[in-house]
Amino acid sequence: MTRNLFIPLLLTLLGACNSSQTFISALPESDALLENHINIEGCYVFQRECDTSFFSVVHFLPDGKLMIATTSNPSAFIDYFCGKSTSSNIRQYVSTGEYVLVGDTIKTQTIRKEGIAQCPIYREYLILPDKNLTNISDYVLPEKGNIGYMRNYPSFRDNPCPQAASFYFFQDSKL
Repeated sequence: MTRNLFIPLLLTLLGACNSSQTFISALPESDALLENHINIEGCYVFQRECDTSFFSVVHFLPDGKLMIATTSNPSAFIDYFCGKSTSSNIRQYVSTGEYVLVGDTIKTQTIRKEGIAQCPIYREYLILPDKNLTNISDYVLPEKGNIGYMRNYPSFRDNPCPQAASFYFFQDSKL
């Protein structure tokens, strides 16, 4: 009886472990510091897709980590990232991830978790000549995760309507 319960549990745990893909290695020691290429003293707000009311709010940290939230109310998340709000209602919708700088592109990975299930979400941002950013891809690889409904995630490998992000310095965070 115990063995019959153990094997399905073991397979479930192995599936969860298998889905966490190694993506980011440590940033190189050279001029790969992100703050040499963009402003990290605030948040970038990206329109999620061409004709949507959702936005992604991203804060890049100097250590290769990032915080991100997708929302229809970006001001609440900007205030949260700035430390002006500690609301647990906001915190529960914030994901963390990692990034690496490759040429003029920031490649990111966040892991969406629900219980023991998880799915990696990949995004890429092009650094523009004025040091602003535009979102050029946002996608999942369902085979790398085990959250079934993520197969319906509105992915795009090439953004058909890239727009420059809005940037909000932390001291000027009100929209």
